[in-house]
Amino acid sequence: EEVCAKDPKDMGKVMGAVMVKVKGRADGKVVSQMVREKLAQYEDK
Repeated sequence: EEVCAKDPKDMGKVMGAVMVKVKGRADGKVVSQMVREKLAQYEDK
């Protein structure tokens, strides 16, 4: 399942989808930082 994220405002949608898939296997803070960095790339364009 993919989430259509276009900018940092979509952080909640992305985090919800990702955390379901990585639950118990990844630290939420690390995932959050990675998602934030990826979404920031869209903001710069």
